[in-house]
Amino acid sequence: MKITRIEVENFKSIKKYDFAVSDMNIFVGKNNHGKTNLFDALDWFDSGKTDKSSYRNHNYELPIKVRLHFSDVQAGIVALPDGAYKTTMEKTLEGADEFIIEKDSETDKRTLIVNGDNKGNPRGIDTALNYFLPKIVYVTTRQRLSDVAGYKAKSPIAEMLADVLKDMVDNDPKYRAFIELFDELFNGTTSDFRQSVNLLEKKVEFYLAKQFDENAKVQFHIENPAIEDMLKKFETEVDDGIKTKAEHKGDGMQRAVMLAIVQAYADYRKEKGIARNFTFLIDEAELHLHPTAQRALKSALRDIVDNGGQVFINSHSSIFANEIFDNQKIYRVDKEDGISELLEIATEQEQLNSIYQLLGGSPQDILLPSNFLVVEGQTEFTLLKGLIEKLFKGNKKCSAIKVIFARGDHEKHKDIYHCIHQCYTPLLTNGVYRDKVIFLLDKIDPAKKKSYDMFKKTHNWLVDDVHIHELPVEAIEMYYPTTFRKTHEEVNQMKGNKDKVNLALTVVESINSEEEFKKGMPVIYNALQKAIELAYE
Repeated sequence: MKITRIEVENFKSIKKYDFAVSDMNIFVGKNNHGKTNLFDALDWFDSGKTDKSSYRNHNYELPIKVRLHFSDVQAGIVALPDGAYKTTMEKTLEGADEFIIEKDSETDKRTLIVNGDNKGNPRGIDTALNYFLPKIVYVTTRQRLSDVAGYKAKSPIAEMLADVLKDMVDNDPKYRAFIELFDELFNGTTSDFRQSVNLLEKKVEFYLAKQFDENAKVQFHIENPAIEDMLKKFETEVDDGIKTKAEHKGDGMQRAVMLAIVQAYADYRKEKGIARNFTFLIDEAELHLHPTAQRALKSALRDIVDNGGQVFINSHSSIFANEIFDNQKIYRVDKEDGISELLEIATEQEQLNSIYQLLGGSPQDILLPSNFLVVEGQTEFTLLKGLIEKLFKGNKKCSAIKVIFARGDHEKHKDIYHCIHQCYTPLLTNGVYRDKVIFLLDKIDPAKKKSYDMFKKTHNWLVDDVHIHELPVEAIEMYYPTTFRKTHEEVNQMKGNKDKVNLALTVVESINSEEEFKKGMPVIYNALQKAIELAYE
C-alpha cells in the first residue's frame, strides 16, 4: 500500500496542491519557495496538532486540509498479522482497494473516505490506522543525530531497542523472570529501594519547606527506575584514524549516520510487519554531503524504493534529479506573490532545464566560459587577450570570456560556431551559447560574399553589430590606431605571424585606458562590449 495522490490546502505558502506521486519523488526549486512546506504538511497530517504558524497568510479562517489517497489497500491488509488491527481495517474498508484519509485544522482528526463515503473517525480507528498506514519518517534540516540515535520517545533507535527488549521478554523465560524481579526490587511498594527513596523524598521536602512560605506545599518525587533506562547507555563511534563519537564529527558524518539508522529502521519495521511500506521524507537530502556521498545516498534511497518503500526528497542538487526512472516523478516548486506552485517536470527537456538551473543556471558555475569571442587569427587573439587582461581585469564577466581564433575568414568562424553549438548543447534543443557568441571579422572578400550571406541567412538570430562585427578593412593591422596603422602593401610585406603578433603586443602596450581603446579601434571595442553584455553572470 502506498500514497498515490496528495492534496493540500491553505498550509503555509500552499494555497492548493493536488498532484499524483510515485515511488521516488523529487522536489526542486529555489530557497524560500515552499519546498519544505509540503513536507511539514505531511508531518502535520501524520502526527501534529495545528499551530498558528501553519495557516496561510496567518488567516485562521482558512481551514487547513490534507488528503492522502492510498492504493493497493487489500495487499496491505493481507500483509498484516492476524489480530484486532487487521479485523478493524477489513471491516472499515469493506473490500475497497483504494481509500482516502483527510485531516483538517478544525478538528485535528483524520477521517476516512471509502468509495466516496465519508466514514468519519470511527472509535478505535486511529490506533489501527497508525499500525496499518505506511510509517512516515521525516528527516528535517533542523534534526540532529541525537534526535534519531538518542533514546527519546519515538526515535528510531528507541523504538527498535524497545522492541528488541519486548521480544526477549515475550520469548525467553529468563528475561521474563528478570523483569518480574526488577519490578519487585525497585518498583514494589514494600521494596527496600522504594522505602529508602521515600525517606529521601521526605527529607528533601523538609528542607525545601523551610525556604518557602508556610502556605506553599512543596513536593519532591523520584520516579521508579524503568527497565528501558538500561538501554540508554549506547553510542555510535567512527574510527577514521581517530576513534571519535559520531556526534563529535562534522555535520556530513552525522547526517550520514542518521540516514543509515533511519534506513535500518525502515528495514526493521518491514521485517517486523509493523508497517509493510515506509514513507521517507528528506529535506535537503544533499545537506553537508560531498557529491560522492550524495550519489551513495541516492543509491540507498533507490534500494528503499525497490524494496517497497516510498521516498520524497527536497533538493538543490542535480545529482538527485539527473536520471529518469519509470517509478520516479520530479516536481519544480515556484513561489509567486507568496503562493507556492507545483509543476511536474514531465519531459526530458524540462528535466534537463531543471538540472541546468540546479547547477546555477550559468555556464560559469560549471567552470565554462561566460561567452565566446571568435576572431580570425592569432593577431586578433593576441590583441584582445592583452587588452582584456590590461583594461578589464576587474570585470569578472569579461575575464571569463574565451577568445578563439579561427585561423581563417567567416567560413572558419562558422565551423568554430558549430563546434561551440554542438559541444555546449546539454538541453537537447538550443546550445547555451547560441545567441551569445560574438564574431569579429575582417572586411568580407567580395568573392565570398555569397557564402557569407548564406551563413547569416542560415543563422538568422545572429544580428549585425550585435553578434557580428565587421572591420572596414581587409586586415586588423590596417585598423590599428594611427601611430601603428599599416597600409595594404605594408601588411603584405610583414614576415608572417611573428611580425603581426609582435605589432599587436606593441599596440596593447601603448593603450592605457578603455577610452583610448574605444576611440582608437571602435569596431573591436564594440565587439568586446557586446561579448561582455551578452555574457553569463
